[in-house]
Amino acid sequence: DKDGLSTRVLQICLPIAVIYYALRSTVPFPVLPAFMSTEQYILNPLTDAAVNCITALCWLALMHKLLRRNGGRLPALALHMSRNINPYYCISFMFYTPVETLMYAMGGLYLPGAILPLLYGLLVFVICYFVIEWNRKHLNFSIANLVGRRRLVVYGLIWLATILICLYAYPRIETFATVWNDYLGL
Repeated sequence: DKDGLSTRVLQICLPIAVIYYALRSTVPFPVLPAFMSTEQYILNPLTDAAVNCITALCWLALMHKLLRRNGGRLPALALHMSRNINPYYCISFMFYTPVETLMYAMGGLYLPGAILPLLYGLLVFVICYFVIEWNRKHLNFSIANLVGRRRLVVYGLIWLATILICLYAYPRIETFATVWNDYLGL
């Protein structure tokens, strides 16, 4: 009974996740690492990891409910994200720093608290959505759609640029980036 299971998962797990994240992002936990530390997205303490798993279960149950309600069809936004997962991933990396800089310029300082990554993420998501739709309607550019000689030239240039960047950058590295030496520079 998938419906009963998804209902039970949402009844039990959703309140746990909501309460935990509300507390975790507003109340300091002295025995756990700082919620917004540079290493936090990699070094999840046991409680964060457990609630992340609970949240994943909630998402699975919610998606089952949405699919069941829509006759097996995904909601439009989920379908758009699913069909364009690679463009979302690639385009978002071009906008993280500019969005952060814009928000800093507007407010004069970084927004405090754990809500900041959520705001960054939402703004970058909206930007990505509009860039993807503009490309689809006006430009319709995709490397995967190239054929023949053009495809070989584009892929060759990508490989050549990658190799040249590595040859240029690698000898200049004095300290290799790790999670232990604040490689994100935050």
